[in-house]
Amino acid sequence: MIFKIKTYKEVERKKLIEFMNVNDLADSELDESLFEDCIEKRIVFSDNQFIVVVRKSKIVGIALIEDDPVNSFQDYRTGIISLFFIRPIRGRRKLRPYALSYLLRLAKRKGYSRLLIARGYSGILKSLNSESHSEQIQYFLRQGFGNRHEMYNVLLEREHFSTGVARRNIEHRRVTVRNCEERDRENLMAFTDTEFPWWSLVVKRFFATASPDYTIGLAEHDGRIIGFRSYFTGIEKELFLFKIRGIVPRAFSGDYRSAGCLYALGVAKEWRRIGLGSLLTHTAIERLFAKGARCIAVSTVTPDFFARFGFKPLDKYTVLTATMT
Repeated sequence: MIFKIKTYKEVERKKLIEFMNVNDLADSELDESLFEDCIEKRIVFSDNQFIVVVRKSKIVGIALIEDDPVNSFQDYRTGIISLFFIRPIRGRRKLRPYALSYLLRLAKRKGYSRLLIARGYSGILKSLNSESHSEQIQYFLRQGFGNRHEMYNVLLEREHFSTGVARRNIEHRRVTVRNCEERDRENLMAFTDTEFPWWSLVVKRFFATASPDYTIGLAEHDGRIIGFRSYFTGIEKELFLFKIRGIVPRAFSGDYRSAGCLYALGVAKEWRRIGLGSLLTHTAIERLFAKGARCIAVSTVTPDFFARFGFKPLDKYTVLTATMT
């Protein structure tokens, strides 16, 4: 039997939603509105690809491959397979390798230098097959993915915010923290291009978007930028919606659009390990709560850093990497 790979637009939406609900691929029951809000908008953004595997007009698998602006810079583009589910079919063991092979070819056509498998990354989507975590990891390792590392989702609710984080280490150094403005564009771009090229796209997007929901806090010393922290709240933008939507409902029953998120952080090498990162983070948290955020979510490799502010761990996910040749 021949399997066909189609785009999600070639498949009846109701059947796609039903398939995702039956196979428990979302943190909550999907309906037309939620599908459009949390899935379709992110597919449209930046030419992300949602493919559907069909057999005898029935859906047997779906996959989502996305651009990853956080881990891309200059000519080094990164993609993420953030959803990969193939329903087991007796006698069709080659279906999953076939679908993954298609995604790898698609990644090459899109010009990716590397491709990530990010289990749990995709917000509302649970992602990957319904086998155990270790079995999933072993499968992708056998397919050539490596460089494994763990990411953690942590969340801070207003009443748990610890305001006593020490600042005395840098108070005497005449460091000021303020919001980034248009006049800072050239200096901030030069700073990130030199110190943190992987954050350059984040900064470019900040100036291109000019959204009141999206802020970059700058740390300065004698008029020179020495650090920054980006954060956002009041989320309506397609780019950020899915990052919050999958984290917040597990610990917070309110409207997820009243959640905030800490994003990029960068501190100049000579200013590290003296509390500047903590100062930028503390300031961002204060300002997010002042703007009306009721909780703040972060995905991080360093959960202990955020624990000092009162963040509580929610879950963790595994990231694997394949270099495209």
